[in-house]
Amino acid sequence: MVGGDPAAMVRGDLAATDAAAVVAHLLDNPADMQRPIAVLNGKAIIGRPAELVLDVLD
Repeated sequence: MVGGDPAAMVRGDLAATDAAAVVAHLLDNPADMQRPIAVLNGKAIIGRPAELVLDVLD
């Protein structure tokens, strides 16, 4: 739903851009997940900076 580079879902630098590698990393390191993620009506966005959440609300 968020789209783009899977590594964008991780805080900090992650060399892997493969979705499976990102999922494996987040399963081992859940605190590394980028938050907040806003979801509404089938659209999702990483809310950093917080103003990006407004894009989902439009």
